[in-house]
Amino acid sequence: MADSLPDSSQPLMNVTDDKTPGDPETTPISPSSSEIGSEGTADIKTRRVSPSDVLIIDGASSTHSGSQDDDVVDESSITDRQRALKKIGEFMSRTLLPDTISISRFNLTFPPSHVKPIKFFLTTYLLILFSHWWICQNPSWGQNKYYTLERFYLYDFNEVLLDSLWFFILGRYWSRKGVDSPLFIFSTLFGQWFFAILDTFDWAKYSLSKYDIMCRWPWQLFLFTGFIILLVTFLTCLHILRAFHDKILLGRLFEIFLCICVFVLPIAADSSTHYHHWFTAWFIGQHANQKYWWSIACSALLWGGYINGIASWGRGAMLGCKEGFWMTVGSQWCSFMECYFDVDDDITDDSIPIPIPNFIPDDWRNCSAN
Repeated sequence: MADSLPDSSQPLMNVTDDKTPGDPETTPISPSSSEIGSEGTADIKTRRVSPSDVLIIDGASSTHSGSQDDDVVDESSITDRQRALKKIGEFMSRTLLPDTISISRFNLTFPPSHVKPIKFFLTTYLLILFSHWWICQNPSWGQNKYYTLERFYLYDFNEVLLDSLWFFILGRYWSRKGVDSPLFIFSTLFGQWFFAILDTFDWAKYSLSKYDIMCRWPWQLFLFTGFIILLVTFLTCLHILRAFHDKILLGRLFEIFLCICVFVLPIAADSSTHYHHWFTAWFIGQHANQKYWWSIACSALLWGGYINGIASWGRGAMLGCKEGFWMTVGSQWCSFMECYFDVDDDITDDSIPIPIPNFIPDDWRNCSAN
């Protein structure tokens, strides 16, 4: 009987030879001096990978809770309100599928670096399809009735993939949980609905361009824009304060500066510049890239605005008609334009070319100009 009892002088856990050092399931963590009792003994704590973070196919069954942390909280010190908020937070951040997938039969493991981008691209694609169908079911919502899914694949699919890749990287989605969580999906759907319903108001049917702002915007749109500016300013200050507290402010400001230099400054001075809502939502949303729930919700809401813009109007050119004019007569020399620029001389039966005219945009300095 005595021989079967463990020796109290031995550690409570030994790392055997069949476990390599550094194995997350068996690596011991040295106790601090405060954890060592008067007898000189201590409990050896181990850090392990929670089985709820890994989906095992064809192997032992395990439940997925969607939680990435195993922090132990003293439940006795939590009030009912805090407990309810905690449950809501756990539900909203819970992913439908884990970020690591293992197929034991083939000894395959897909790490988060592979699973997370697949989730993001697949979720975005499905939401674009859903948003396009949703918009078609509501004719009063703003939309281009000639923009079909076939034209989406033909004209915009590649650019949307590049937009999504940039948003995924700069938005820090590679360092967050997968996007298949209620927080991200509900926020994205709300963003899609908000940008769609906004276009049903007559005072909102104007573009964010110099000419429209100076010559066509009604007072209601100025009032609404002022409210949006105040809201964005508040959220920006909140992001700045948290970034300063987390010691990441300088890097984030540098990212914003580079994005402005690359995406905004080259076209900002042109009178034809039209900041489509797909671009505005994409540009601002990628910088809401902190780990807090309100930052994730802001990013997802604006991503919903981007998806709505793509699904309803397509990925419109930033320079609008000026870019279309250049692509037609200045860059591609489209053959259907020959009839406009070649005139037949009845006497010599020769073709007289007419010089390509310059594009004349609307003059925002003179609203009554033709």
